[in-house]
Amino acid sequence: MEFKFYPGSNEDLEKYEDGGFHPVKLMDKFKHGRYVVVHKLGFGGFSTVWLARDTQQNRYVALKLTTARSAMGLREIAVQRYLFRSPSTNIEVSRILDRFAFRGPNGRHVCLVFNVYGPSLDILSNQLYKLRPDIARALSRQIATSLAQMHEQDVAFGDLSIYNILLGLEEVTDWTLEQIYEALGRPIAEEVISNDLDSPAGILEHAPKDTYSPIEWHSTCLNLLKPRAVLTDLNEAVYVGESAELRDEAGRDGGVNHDYMAPEYAFGIDSQHSKASDVWALGCVFYELRASKSLFGNSSKSIHTAMQELLGELPAEWKERISSLPSLQGAFILPRDQFQYQTIEEKVDEVGDWLPWVSMSAKDRKQLIIDTQGEDVLQQEDDPMVKDVNCKSSPPPAKLSDEESADFKDLLSRMLRWRPEDRMTMEEVLQHPWLNKTYHDCDTEDLWIAQFHWGWDPKPPAVINSADFDMDDIDVDALGLDDDDQYDSEDEVDEGDDTDMAEEDESQASEGDAGGTKNLCHAEAQSADLGPMFRPDHQVHRQNVIHTLMSHGRKLVRLIYGAWQTVAKLGMAVISAVCPIKKLETIQRDRPNETAPADTEDTKPGAGLDEAAHEEVMSEGDDDFFGTKLLGLPVAVEEVGSG
Repeated sequence: MEFKFYPGSNEDLEKYEDGGFHPVKLMDKFKHGRYVVVHKLGFGGFSTVWLARDTQQNRYVALKLTTARSAMGLREIAVQRYLFRSPSTNIEVSRILDRFAFRGPNGRHVCLVFNVYGPSLDILSNQLYKLRPDIARALSRQIATSLAQMHEQDVAFGDLSIYNILLGLEEVTDWTLEQIYEALGRPIAEEVISNDLDSPAGILEHAPKDTYSPIEWHSTCLNLLKPRAVLTDLNEAVYVGESAELRDEAGRDGGVNHDYMAPEYAFGIDSQHSKASDVWALGCVFYELRASKSLFGNSSKSIHTAMQELLGELPAEWKERISSLPSLQGAFILPRDQFQYQTIEEKVDEVGDWLPWVSMSAKDRKQLIIDTQGEDVLQQEDDPMVKDVNCKSSPPPAKLSDEESADFKDLLSRMLRWRPEDRMTMEEVLQHPWLNKTYHDCDTEDLWIAQFHWGWDPKPPAVINSADFDMDDIDVDALGLDDDDQYDSEDEVDEGDDTDMAEEDESQASEGDAGGTKNLCHAEAQSADLGPMFRPDHQVHRQNVIHTLMSHGRKLVRLIYGAWQTVAKLGMAVISAVCPIKKLETIQRDRPNETAPADTEDTKPGAGLDEAAHEEVMSEGDDDFFGTKLLGLPVAVEEVGSG
């Protein structure tokens, strides 16, 4: 495959093409100058999300710009119109405040406007943040309550994960732009470089001159967050009521995060989302909130293997069906003698475990490294363990008391079961003791969210005698290697009529963010002074070796990429001198001012877009289409509140 751009560290640059992402720069204006972009919040497989100032309402909002070929914006509108058709509905969901469509260089896009929230809950496992136990249970109950309310209306969420749950944010409406930058950091630009030296201008016409890193929610920002759980991204939601003929095809080809995927979906037994699949995903979320690590995501094994090792053998009827499928031939069925069981009970018991490193002094840590790795390692300043020698380590989440442990094991064992019909309902989940008891297991004066570190456990390098190593002696079948997970490709979708979005083909409705959207407010990358996450429940020495190799590998990649950039720029300069290329529109690189500039001929609404191209996504006559065709809902729906 030939790439159009040199790889960047933000969204997929290859999607800056016809039908793909819309190129955005700071201070761009949308909807006739009403929304002014001031920072970047995040990105996913089919959208980018931006912090903007609503100049009419004098507030900050989040703008979600979908790819031109995606219908995810339409689906989100339809789902919310149905769920909130009654004024009394109070589901904790990121509500759509406004919506419009516009045309850019890559096609016609839908833009949804939301309130601004904090980062998604993936900061817990990705960045090693822990929740106070009582807060973990409180957030779990909030999420369960919202999900139960959706189920009461016969709607399954479909793609529940920590990536689709946002934390609350303190009120920042009255903040100046400079205060926003002081608290959350200034936008960091990364230049977009064409890989097509033959026609770089043609490629760059579809892309921005720079991409921006999302807001980083580091430890200094934690005081801005509130212990509130808000569901977001309803693009996989589906009607699951008794009227089967009204169900649409959502969930068949959409993006679902594998770490939260129900087993009937993962093994191809049932391709539709259901209330029971939501209960499975919620059980995974509960564990992650309490343990600050994923139930399945920390394993290098496939999700099919990890599920069997947690729950045991597949149901007999599932085995028979999987073995009968020509495309699988039983490939995902793990032989009993290859099980390496770690039951739900054992998973709960290990919550709060950490290594001696956490409580060791810097002197003892250095001695441990010398004894196991050699004295020379201490001279390697980039080594993750060496970086952590002088760091004060906060312990992982608190262990469960005997009472909480018994309740939590009972809850998870009833939510995480093979057959959908054997799992609890949401009504039963809400009545469970774990969500309703007070365990008195923490000091409520402690921070409700804090950073921590698992610690290190360095081992002496393994010595392999090559004379005793014979490839012919290896039993490949006994290694238990798993087939790669099935690849879900993105559906190609027609754009439809440019003047009436209500006539978009219903086949567009099932597209969603593959693999789960990266945070609405994207979380911070792994902190350098903490080192990468270490999992004490896996092979320790292998982890250390991998982290060290990755560290050196990243250095080498940066050197090669820097040299490649230099050569490319020189080549493009030579080409430009010989064959002048039409200069693209200059992108503003200066820091944005606190006050947005007034509309002028150079800063017209839409940042160079045709002002007439901005339009409302839905009209008064769209209720029947969105109520029966797109989502398959049994009743007409009312208008979503406008901004």
